[in-house]
Amino acid sequence: LIFSAIVVVAAGQSSSCPVGASPKTTTMKTYQLKFLAWVFSAFLPPDDPNSQNDEVEDYYALLDVSKNARADDIKKAYRKKSLLLHPDKLRQRGMKYEGQIITEDEARARFQQMKAAYDTLSDPKKRQLYDALGHKGLDFVQNPSHAWDPHVLLGNLAKSSLFDRTKLITLVLLFFGLVLLQPILLCAKVDQMLAQNGGSLENASWVALCVPFWLYALFFGVLLIIGKALFPLLQWIAFVAGVLFLTMKFDNVLPWKYSVVFIPFYFWIFFRAFEARKQKVKANADMEKMVTIEYLEKYVINEKQQDEEGNDIEAQQMHRTYNDLSTEEKD
Repeated sequence: LIFSAIVVVAAGQSSSCPVGASPKTTTMKTYQLKFLAWVFSAFLPPDDPNSQNDEVEDYYALLDVSKNARADDIKKAYRKKSLLLHPDKLRQRGMKYEGQIITEDEARARFQQMKAAYDTLSDPKKRQLYDALGHKGLDFVQNPSHAWDPHVLLGNLAKSSLFDRTKLITLVLLFFGLVLLQPILLCAKVDQMLAQNGGSLENASWVALCVPFWLYALFFGVLLIIGKALFPLLQWIAFVAGVLFLTMKFDNVLPWKYSVVFIPFYFWIFFRAFEARKQKVKANADMEKMVTIEYLEKYVINEKQQDEEGNDIEAQQMHRTYNDLSTEEKD
């Protein structure tokens, strides 16, 4: 279930990567995909030595561009390469391509590979997935139905290497162990503080009890730094600092008032509100581009017109609605 959710999320990732942007500014999502692909590699299709699909040339090498190439450079390289494979140009050169004589079928196959490479690298979403997951991972994610098919997942798991299976089980157990250990420690300390006889955790430091959280905070912070996600990093630093100040206050290390201790949380709430505001503005802008049923009925189905001020020229009564359309007309 976890892997299925990850594949579906990955299929919709990377829409934030603008067209023409350099991969040097790799987003956090790419590093998340790479990490998830490494953790769950046991579920991905294994290498098949008898399959010719595993011998697909690297897309960047196929177009003769670097992995940091911009969209314009990829487009120019594709035009240049495809021109070399044009049938008329090949015949003029005696069917020579890159110093080798090839047949028309080989040229056609080469062009199809080049077209697939261009289609992938020119699409920011597909390019990000390709950089993170490779050929097989990209094909697997683009067909999310595999993620919901237990037969496919179990088949890939059975064919995976012992290292991949051991790595998967170890990391999953470690993750859930850390997730469950933190609330268990906190609840045990509170329980012993309220009990009459107390216990070994009654006088334990709150900062020490939060070691699982500090480890997770450090790991997630490193990922944010690697991914150059500065704004999420600021949010995370503010939240972790708030937890640190609060635990130190519980340990009587900080003499501050709670209003001062909670200052990092105030910044964290401000950052979250600012991000929510940006998302709301973007959502409203996207919604303004949508065509509503009312608009279709007024200005498409019944062909009403507007003047320069946006007023209806004719106030004729609508005689057809969207529900009156046939299936073919709706399509």
